[in-house]
Amino acid sequence: MYMRLALREIKRSRKLFLFLILQLCVTFLAAIGCASVVSGQYWRYDAFKSIIGKEGWFVNTNLGLRIPEADAGTGRSGREILEKYLPDANIICTYSIFGDIFMDDAVLDIDSTVYDPELIDIMGAETEIAEGRWFAKNDGREIEAVISQNYYGLTEGDVVNLVAYAGEESIPIRIVGVLKEDSTVIKMNYSSDMVGYHNFLYNLQGDPGTQFLILQEEDFSRLAAANPQLKEILWPQGLLFIQYPDRISDEEKAGYDNFIADNLEIRLKETLETVDQKSKRYIKRQLNDIVPVLLVFCIMIVMSTVCVSVIEVRQHITNLSIYRIVGMSRKSCFLIQLCINIIILCLTMAVTAIAFIVMQRLGKDMIIWNTGILQTAVCAFIAVVWMILVFVVQYKVMNKHELWRMNI
Repeated sequence: MYMRLALREIKRSRKLFLFLILQLCVTFLAAIGCASVVSGQYWRYDAFKSIIGKEGWFVNTNLGLRIPEADAGTGRSGREILEKYLPDANIICTYSIFGDIFMDDAVLDIDSTVYDPELIDIMGAETEIAEGRWFAKNDGREIEAVISQNYYGLTEGDVVNLVAYAGEESIPIRIVGVLKEDSTVIKMNYSSDMVGYHNFLYNLQGDPGTQFLILQEEDFSRLAAANPQLKEILWPQGLLFIQYPDRISDEEKAGYDNFIADNLEIRLKETLETVDQKSKRYIKRQLNDIVPVLLVFCIMIVMSTVCVSVIEVRQHITNLSIYRIVGMSRKSCFLIQLCINIIILCLTMAVTAIAFIVMQRLGKDMIIWNTGILQTAVCAFIAVVWMILVFVVQYKVMNKHELWRMNI
């Protein structure tokens, strides 16, 4: 009965209720957008947490490793040299290739970077593919690659060839995917607040002239048994994350530190602990920028909807008073008003969900909103606050009406 009477009241003032629903819908969408920004930044930090959450060093290097004299001419790869002098450290890095990428007989002007598995996994969750797929388990005899949008016209299924500087053998590389124009890859992204996790993420849209080729170190390691030069042409360069073992003596630590200082061409160097701390501070700054704006906006909208709700009560309080005259209790009238508020909230959630889906589909490349626990919690909090505020104000307004105070 209460719901039926509540629906009747809503039909009588449908324009006012529609305005109220739209106001709340805008509030929810704004809250979802702000929460999405924050959750997106935290997700990116969390992806790097296993890498930067340990003791060790982050090194950004243009030229990479300098070969110690004792290892010159031994044929050891750059990674093998690092593992020799840092035996218990876990090394996660990017590699340059001592070779050229050919299409037919032409050398491609392309930025080719090879990644360790940990970095491939992070990028796999971050990047968006326009054609083809991201890397999958590969047991074949070819090296796989993902390429950016490019003016060579290379697309899924095309094959280019790698020729080492010191060899003549051509090694086929099959392109399995093409990135979207605004994809994010792992590459040093310089800023004034270095170094945090955000400095490891580089959006290709900001550098449209760069042709980018992504390869995975696993392919080179797998095929190195049949073609030993594959492990020699990879050289640690770019981003190096050197994680020290959990139990390391001061003497061993000093030896590791000295090797890194003497044998890596260092453009930028930071302890992993400092990188982790700066990453957390970066997220905190994001919160400090977004939360006040969200709070002010939500307070303004919620207060506006409260005012509209008061107008709405005044419009149909006469009907509620008639219910009182015919013998309905105050409690029953309050329940009718509560049902009205619940219906408004449910309709708002339905409109918000529809608007969210439509905007996602129409502007998928521009909309940053997504769903998750944080977004749900924020919307639930706003809904609860609105329900409490509206009902308290409506209760006070209703109690001031003369007919409402009659003892029936």
